[in-house]
Amino acid sequence: MLKFFIRKPVTTIMFVLFFVVLGIVSFPKMNIERTPSVEFPYVTATFVYPGASSEEIETQVVKRAENAMSEVSAVKKITSQVYENSAFIMAEFNLGVNVDDKANEVKAKIDGLANDFPDDLKQPVIAKLNPLQTPVLDIVIHNANPRDVEKYINDTLSNKVTAIKGIASVTTFGGRQRAVRIAMDPDLMAARGATITDIVSAIAMRNLNVPGGKIETDTNSENVRFVGEFQSIDEIANQEITTVEGETFKLSDIASVTDSMRDIEKGAIYNGENVVIMSIVKASDGNAIKISEALRKKLPEFEADLKSHFPDATMEIVSDSSTYVSEDTASTITGIILGVIFTVLVLLAFTRNWRSTVIAGIVIPASLLSGFFLMNTSGFTINSMTLLAYATALGTLVSNAIILIESALNELRTEHKKLQYLC
Repeated sequence: MLKFFIRKPVTTIMFVLFFVVLGIVSFPKMNIERTPSVEFPYVTATFVYPGASSEEIETQVVKRAENAMSEVSAVKKITSQVYENSAFIMAEFNLGVNVDDKANEVKAKIDGLANDFPDDLKQPVIAKLNPLQTPVLDIVIHNANPRDVEKYINDTLSNKVTAIKGIASVTTFGGRQRAVRIAMDPDLMAARGATITDIVSAIAMRNLNVPGGKIETDTNSENVRFVGEFQSIDEIANQEITTVEGETFKLSDIASVTDSMRDIEKGAIYNGENVVIMSIVKASDGNAIKISEALRKKLPEFEADLKSHFPDATMEIVSDSSTYVSEDTASTITGIILGVIFTVLVLLAFTRNWRSTVIAGIVIPASLLSGFFLMNTSGFTINSMTLLAYATALGTLVSNAIILIESALNELRTEHKKLQYLC
């Protein structure tokens, strides 16, 4: 094989150039990340049960969920954390399992318990756990009502942001959710003979949308639906309350109804100002640098649309992880390039043969460039670990190049001495 490449220099050059070109073409297609894409064998289930104590959540939710999750194959360990109003369960699986399949199996098991869970339990959230996943960008929104901007982000802006290739989701912090507050007067309630149960029952029974069957004719049929959900604050205030004694009156007669916001449980502060933060999370196959570039190009458009709803609002990028990724990658690549340059200079200083130096200066970069093609076809990304492997391989490549060149030079010197002796 070696003799073939020595005797066919043109074929050898074309063969090497073929892989070099493939490597150059493959490099821009590879994702650049800070760390390798690692799939951890963990699946989490989050439960929210408003108003429930930790004991109620443990007995009515967690134990049932744990029993169901333990039936999934390849489960190694299940751990739970129970709090007031919520619970968190994490299932650890054996290494090598397909985490997507296990997440689907866990979801199927939890969904199968829907009739066994309390009615007030919110929809459980099943997700894969990736402790290395961090937001690509954090965007701060200033000078906007936290309740209104939260609704705007969830209803409008998040759909536009997730339309950018590579973005998986948008998470908000510092926003406030809408809440209708009913402040009841104890004295007026006592005068009317009304209880909390009367009021809660009346509101719950009224605030429903109920299917009503269908109306059939000779030619077609129409579905009937009774719409009863409140459409305004006035409807709630005018809701009729009937006591056990049969007295009927409006809710506004004993209480004040206001359109407000939920209590602050967590918030976001930037430079001493209460703000709303949007965290952009990339998909597993997303390119952080390309996502950052695309989002920065779209940011003026997003800000203009934001100002059309909130004239004083502004948007500002306060954190961009792609900057660190770019700097780390550039620093490592620079180190590799400097290593190649110094290797060539050392070879020139010790061998004093410009032809061998030129050969090493071509072969080493060609080998490194060709490696990007193999990395791309194998599904690797450019990250700290793969670049470290490249730098390590460079050392081996340089050692082999020096040994081969020195052996070839010694062979040439020996043959030259033999020719001189024969002459």
